[in-house]
Amino acid sequence: MMQLPDTTFHRVSLKALIYDDQNRLLLFRNELDQWELPGGGWDAGESFEDCFKRELSEEIDGQISEIGNIEFCYQGKTSKGYPKVSIAVNVGLKDFADKPKEADLQEMRFFTRDELATLKFDEGDEAVLNHLNDIWRTNAN
Repeated sequence: MMQLPDTTFHRVSLKALIYDDQNRLLLFRNELDQWELPGGGWDAGESFEDCFKRELSEEIDGQISEIGNIEFCYQGKTSKGYPKVSIAVNVGLKDFADKPKEADLQEMRFFTRDELATLKFDEGDEAVLNHLNDIWRTNAN
């Protein structure tokens, strides 16, 4: 990987914490067989809500019913090696496809806390594993 200069630049991404009726968390598996939370880069000039609408529409044709609170933030790196800050937010969906729309997403599944703890995450999202208590704050699985 190329050496990046020291910088204050960070890519900001919004990540959706989406649960099913069994309190399992939705994740995507990418083409590298790694898991990640739904969501993506927050574009300049875009509102918080518009970013989630765009990302979830692109990924699973999702229709948002509500955007909740920020649950936690974590740092990682983009696929190009730039520093990234991700903001994890509870998001409710009223409708979404049963498989991912984007070609680089191979699968989507809901996971319990114990299942999630065993998964290999995308490098930019592996810090999610440090936040299991934040993800299942009210009902541990």
